[in-house]
Amino acid sequence: MAGGNLFVPPPAGGAGAAAVLALATTDPTKIAASSDGTAGNNANANALLALQNQPIAGGQTPLNAYSGLVFKIGSDVSNAQTEQQSNSLILQQVQNLQGGVSGVNINEEAANLIRYQNAYQASAQVSSVINSLLQTTINLVQP
Repeated sequence: MAGGNLFVPPPAGGAGAAAVLALATTDPTKIAASSDGTAGNNANANALLALQNQPIAGGQTPLNAYSGLVFKIGSDVSNAQTEQQSNSLILQQVQNLQGGVSGVNINEEAANLIRYQNAYQASAQVSSVINSLLQTTINLVQP
């Protein structure tokens, strides 16, 4: 494949190129590994291999650039998850505070209800005793 593409050209505009990356040939004898066409010369293959050590993106090698990108994405995802957990805890705390200010505690209300019921029964008993004393007093005064 002297002078030909090693890979199938990407679609127009380059969008989605990584998804359709494919070799232009499946026959290894058609790959121009030799720089001068002689058998055993692999100068082109070595030049292609040397690209891995050439600075390309911001002075970084392809492997370092890719590693940095993956690290940044991982770090951003981790930070987003930590932030989400933190915000969830803050929301829970605010809801708890709101419930403490405006909410009704069922246990506290039940205890108050029992206390008021006991106070009512005690008042009714006092009224009953007073009524009984008045009846006794009235009956004593009458001849």
